[in-house]
Amino acid sequence: LVHGRDDGKRSDLIGSPSRAMSRGDFRLAAARTFVLDRETWDANATSDHLEGLEDNLRRVPRTFDFNVATQAAREERETRFVSFSKISQYCGCKFKYFLSGVLKVEEKIEELLELSPMDSGSVFHAVLSELPHTPEEIDVFLDRQLRRYSSGENESLFRLRKKQMATILREYIAFDRERTAELNTRPLQTELAFGFGKVPPLELPGFCMRGFIDRIDVKNDGTLFVIDYKSGKNASSAHPEQLVLYSMAVEQAYRGEKRVSSGEFRLIKGMKEAKGFRVEWDQNGRNWVFGGRVGFKTCETEKKGTITDDELTQAIRRIIEAIDAGDFSMTDWKGKKPNCFYCTYEKLCGILEWRNRGVLSNER
Repeated sequence: LVHGRDDGKRSDLIGSPSRAMSRGDFRLAAARTFVLDRETWDANATSDHLEGLEDNLRRVPRTFDFNVATQAAREERETRFVSFSKISQYCGCKFKYFLSGVLKVEEKIEELLELSPMDSGSVFHAVLSELPHTPEEIDVFLDRQLRRYSSGENESLFRLRKKQMATILREYIAFDRERTAELNTRPLQTELAFGFGKVPPLELPGFCMRGFIDRIDVKNDGTLFVIDYKSGKNASSAHPEQLVLYSMAVEQAYRGEKRVSSGEFRLIKGMKEAKGFRVEWDQNGRNWVFGGRVGFKTCETEKKGTITDDELTQAIRRIIEAIDAGDFSMTDWKGKKPNCFYCTYEKLCGILEWRNRGVLSNER
């Protein structure tokens, strides 16, 4: 029983947590038990609640390692469509994937004047898919797309957001026009989906992928140039494996009649290209050449800055197998400590540290 509100009205006691708070709030409230400060922890160290909790944990007949493998996950592997964003999230932090993808704990993102990064990115991508050329076209397309994410906002805030985003789009489109002329390419198609609805997925040995390809240009020699937009200023979220998979999907969509020869990421706020690649063939097959300074998130490759079809497909298959096996340890895919600086789940990680080490997360 807790004090709170019942159906929006003040109430003395409520008999169920589900009526006092949302499911997400309830999970966060339970998780906060494990991130107490030292004074609070010491004051409650001998309480009946903590003694009962520890007694229950001792009854667990195995090491508490967050291994939550399921037979159903393994059985559906052949028919499940996997997105690269999920693969990338797992590679960045297995435990974050567990919280987000398995427990479905929602991130609470504070929004002030600007849209959330995800929503603003969706607006930018949608406007650019229309291939606007003039300021008037930018204004019309932006107004329509931005209203989809600002239905509950007042008109003054909408106009402020629109002005800020219109400036970013005008500057980026000017850069994009120059870059396209420099490469001597022309847009062929935007927003090519694969693995959604009746559109077949990218079929690779042991798994299927789905996603949206932002833009496909055609070069003078008839080969294709794949472009993926990133809304930020830097290329930290631009993983070369994504371009490779999207290029494979493009070739599948054109039934092998057209070939991808190169491609790159383009940073909307950064107004520059990043991590471009070219395709080279040798006796062993196809090589996706990005350059010596580019690293891969899914695997270590034989040749630095270059990844082959086999290297990528085998790496992703191993990642999917690890997910299905329930490997959700607090490391990245390569076994290193993940970057927790901007992570909204950081406070929840204290539960694993507390259980395995018996100390507070702030004493690590």
